[in-house]
Parts: sequence; structure tokens; C-alpha cells
Amino acid sequence: MIIIFQKKNKKNKKNKKIKKKKKKKKKKKKKEDKEEEEKEEGKEREEEEFGPRPNFCHFYKILSNEYGLHPREAGRVARIQNVGVFQHDSR
Repeated sequence: MIIIFQKKNKKNKKNKKIKKKKKKKKKKKKKEDKEEEEKEEGKEREEEEFGPRPNFCHFYKILSNEYGLHPREAGRVARIQNVGVFQHDSR
């Protein structure tokens, strides 16, 4: 009589428990929505008080026309004078 012993693969037989991920995105979205609404309201208030914000490009044109500067030089002048009210559009 011949007896054959077979080794079992323990790695394949292990039961892996899959943990479910909890959904926390809904709470974050509510906070983000509130923050976005507050930002929009702030922008609207600024526009009502001060009028629409001009772009840097528009400001450079004004400076270049007034002082006879090239727009690049006008940009340097604007940076030196710390004109932070004006937005820069990268588009």
C-alpha cells in the first residue's frame, strides 16, 4: 500500500476579509458648497462697491498710454507700485 501526502497551498486558502470604505464625501461637498457660495457673495459685494475688477493687461495698457511705456515696462511699474487689486488672467 502506497500513501501519498499532498501539501496544501495555505496562501490560496486564506479567507481575505474585504473592508467596506465609509462614504464621507457628502459631508465634504456640503462644506465646499458653502465656501464657494461665500466666495461668490464676497465677489458680488466687491463688484457692487468698487465696480468690476480690471485685468492686469488692461491696466498695463492704461499705464503704457499715460507714461508712454512698453506694456512689459508697465508691468514692472505695476509690480513696483504693489498694485494688488488687479487680477491677472493667465488665459
